Amino acid sequence: MTIQEDLRQIIADHRALGDRLESLLENSDWIGEIDDESSWPVFDPETDEPYVRPDINGNRAQLDWVSIMLWSKLAALNARERRGASRQEYIQFSKDAGYRDGRGWNAWSGYLDLSDGRWIDNEDGLTNLRTYYRRQRRAIPADIVAWADAGGFAQ
Repeated sequence: MTIQEDLRQIIADHRALGDRLESLLENSDWIGEIDDESSWPVFDPETDEPYVRPDINGNRAQLDWVSIMLWSKLAALNARERRGASRQEYIQFSKDAGYRDGRGWNAWSGYLDLSDGRWIDNEDGLTNLRTYYRRQRRAIPADIVAWADAGGFAQ
C-alpha cells in the first residue's frame, strides 16, 4: 500500500468507528447510568487502593488520583477524627499521592494550617475533593459527605 492508501484506510476506519459510537449514543440508556453518582463505587482512602497509581507526571487519570489521594486522606482524618493533620501526617498524605515530599501541598489552595494541624477548608478544599472524585466516577464515603454537608471545618 502507498502512504495515500494507508491514510485513506485510517480515515475510513475512523468514520466507521464514529458511526458505531453515534449509534450507541442514540440507542442506549447506559449513558444515564454512568452519570448516576449513586451507582459509582465508593473510594475510601483509609481502606481502598487507588484504581491507578497516582503520578504527578502521569496521564490524566494518574493526575486525578494524585488529587484524590491528597484531598481524601486529609478529609478522612478531619471528618473521622475531628482534628487537624500533623505535619508528619500531611507529608505522608503528599507522598501517598505521588509527591516526593510534603512540598506537593504548595501547588494547592484549599487547606488551613491551625494550631491543631491542617484542615481541608469548606470551599476550595472540599471543591477539589468533589471535583476529582467526580472526574474519576467515584463516590466519597458517606461519613465524609455528611461531615462536609454539615459544614465540614468550623473555626
